[in-house]
Amino acid sequence: MLLGEKIKKSIDKSGLDPNQVAAFINMSTANLYRIFKRDSVETKYLMKLGELLGVSPSFFLDSEDTTFDELRSSSMSKNMLNDRIAGYGTFGQKADNNRHELEKANMRIEALEQRLRDKDEIISLLRPSK
Repeated sequence: MLLGEKIKKSIDKSGLDPNQVAAFINMSTANLYRIFKRDSVETKYLMKLGELLGVSPSFFLDSEDTTFDELRSSSMSKNMLNDRIAGYGTFGQKADNNRHELEKANMRIEALEQRLRDKDEIISLLRPSK
């Protein structure tokens, strides 16, 4: 079985929405669907998938026929999975929050830069002329 197929089956069995899973692992839904057709995935995505689904990243690489249901029943319920993903919001909300924080930080930087310019001007005015 391809690695991507095992990932797809695990996500399907978990009952999670692929859009939520994609947002959780910081990729587009289209890229997640592309992974389903491949036999290689970047380690960072396997780590995030394992974290979300409550399995070791090696679960996806293991050639044994351990099913996701067997593994999940011993580690985590569907409600726990949904609670875990609920903390991350949707990708759009996360991006909006990040954009807002970036705007606030840029405004703060501008204000501090203006203060520095004002201080430099005050210092130059207070220095005695030679």
